Amino acid sequence: SLPQSQYPEAHQRIQRFTEMQEKIRQIPSVVAVGANGSLPMAGENWTATFEIQGYTPSSAEPPLSFEYRIITPEYVRAMGIPLLRGRDFNFSDTRESKRVALIDEKLAKKYWPDQDPIGHQIGFDSRRWFEVIGIVGHVRNVSLSQEGLGQVYIPYPQNAADTMYFVIHTQRDPALILPEIRPQIRNIDR
Repeated sequence: SLPQSQYPEAHQRIQRFTEMQEKIRQIPSVVAVGANGSLPMAGENWTATFEIQGYTPSSAEPPLSFEYRIITPEYVRAMGIPLLRGRDFNFSDTRESKRVALIDEKLAKKYWPDQDPIGHQIGFDSRRWFEVIGIVGHVRNVSLSQEGLGQVYIPYPQNAADTMYFVIHTQRDPALILPEIRPQIRNIDR
């Protein structure tokens, strides 16, 4: 968690978490590192209603809703979530670039059963539209016994939060690299 008093502006938080991610990536045996604002099965399951550009729900249909996560590049890879089509986020997906999103296969099958959702627009409200750039596998975020809703992933720079959880895929026991990670983070900000 980055203190709001030290990091009041989104660009400051983005820069700091990017620096931390880079430092962790440089540790030998780290295969991939990403971050997420809310980890699966951690008790925080973010949901929201959304719109699909060009889709008008019937009057009997409940509002469209999904689970969403704010993630950095490499999160999908670090978690082992398959990228089924399109592309993952990269570091050129910034606050200034076009807003983009990843959706999971469940959402893709439900709302685009006979077409490719890549290039289509989804929005949290009529002012914030995101272009679908990739489709990923479905994740059980609440529990192993609950399928959950369809999922949308937003790149961290386009919705910067104060708290992020790093996920690290390593070639050796993750507990062994913790002593190497802590000083890297402290060198950036105690």
